Amino acid sequence: MAKHYIHFANGLGLGNQLYLLAYTDYLKSLGADASLFLMGNGQVGDTKDKAKRNLVLEIPQRLGMAVVDKKQISRSFRYIFCKAFYGKEKLNWREPKDQWAVFFEGVHGKYPINFYYGYFQSHHYIAEPFKQRLKTVLRALKPVDVAVGENDVALHIRRGDFLNPENAGLIRTVGLDYYLNGLDYIRQRQTIGTVYIFSDDFAAIEKEIAAISADYPVRLMQGQSVLEDMNWLTYFKHYVVGNSTFAWWGCLLSDHQDGLVVVPQRPWVQEQPAASQYLPHWVQLPNE
Repeated sequence: MAKHYIHFANGLGLGNQLYLLAYTDYLKSLGADASLFLMGNGQVGDTKDKAKRNLVLEIPQRLGMAVVDKKQISRSFRYIFCKAFYGKEKLNWREPKDQWAVFFEGVHGKYPINFYYGYFQSHHYIAEPFKQRLKTVLRALKPVDVAVGENDVALHIRRGDFLNPENAGLIRTVGLDYYLNGLDYIRQRQTIGTVYIFSDDFAAIEKEIAAISADYPVRLMQGQSVLEDMNWLTYFKHYVVGNSTFAWWGCLLSDHQDGLVVVPQRPWVQEQPAASQYLPHWVQLPNE
């Protein structure tokens, strides 16, 4: 049976890691023998330092997904044979350039051993049973004591490395007007209780906090670990979030799939006409 390995890259945030796990699950659901592979050593484990992008290896392990070092694979007879017979590059399947949120159906590797590189951020890769298993694992890894009201809103503002000059051509800034409009969209449809503000960089969003606090009761979710933030997010019914895959996963794993979820219409500079990162019922508001 062919082997299919998905690149579990060092330096990815938790949101991107979860997409790779979902894609691995998707390939397995199609009958593929799918695992994850690592290249080199990186920081691992949960952390309160939101600037870090640690791999949380306990998650795939508890999901029953193997995580294998590329060096170990490269010593196998299967890899040595395929590399010599087919050529190294043919064993690699790469997500098409600038289409990381587009759904590419099926198992793409055609050789006895295959390596997949990409982000795989289409919601079509994410099965409902996988979401439930994942949520169970996350809550077991880092339980949180949550008391969230049905009318409370989770608001997530991603800053951090998104503000770096090298990301200017990739990531659109999601500004204050978008967040105020998102809250107003919800307020027109129901009463808003408390707005819980999550961020990876609270020092960079003081203006946003002040403006939101002028209109709504606010609670700042500071001092938590990455997993604690994620688990808190899953308990809300209503959301206003930016262009953060981390926040999108909080919405995807929500206990309430009938809530209001507001997301930015254009999260990236690069347009992807066939992109499917959002669930159909999520509300897309302008962010420019």
